[in-house]
Amino acid sequence: MTYNDIITFSLLIITMLLWGITPLLEKIGLRDVEPLTGILIRSFAITVVLLIIYIFTGKLNELTKVSAKSFFLFSMSGILAGLLGMWTYFYVLKAGFTSKIVPIAAAYPLITAILGRSADHRLRGLQRDAEDRDGIVLDGCAAGLGGGALDAGAEHDGLGKRGRGRFDGAADAAVLDQRPAGFVDDHDAAAAGVHRLHRRLDHDPQQRGDVVG
Repeated sequence: MTYNDIITFSLLIITMLLWGITPLLEKIGLRDVEPLTGILIRSFAITVVLLIIYIFTGKLNELTKVSAKSFFLFSMSGILAGLLGMWTYFYVLKAGFTSKIVPIAAAYPLITAILGRSADHRLRGLQRDAEDRDGIVLDGCAAGLGGGALDAGAEHDGLGKRGRGRFDGAADAAVLDQRPAGFVDDHDAAAAGVHRLHRRLDHDPQQRGDVVG
């Protein structure tokens, strides 16, 4: 194990111990205190300690660098988990047995994993759709440019005009092969774009209808 692995494992053990001790303290404290009051005391203590840390480390100016989006996200996280989640957790902890309640509440990463996987699949699907649309548009643009490039090349070499926007296998490849090397370097990318567009449209008839429409 490397030094970083040892540090990471040690911090995980410390986190497990701290989170394991906390429910016992909260269960004892909730005997004479209402759940909402317990949350207020808990949040106040955290705020005081954090302010002391930020003052002595000189990091108060970092609060001015927080974007509105980050402020909103962390605020929502605090309201959902730090207020509502802790309120329901303290309520059942006050009324029930710690040994039964804590394991059930600790299963929350399962919800995170399910929601995260669902969101990941959706984002990947949207990304693939966007890439397909972008590819059609780019290849369509290349087709328009390629048609002009192929016609200009044919006229340049005295081979006569071929169909505008076409890259028809061996015949068009022969036209390209007879051009000067510099001319091919300037226009072969456009011709390849035409070829890719034709392959896309042949592979997906629905996309062909979208492009034509």
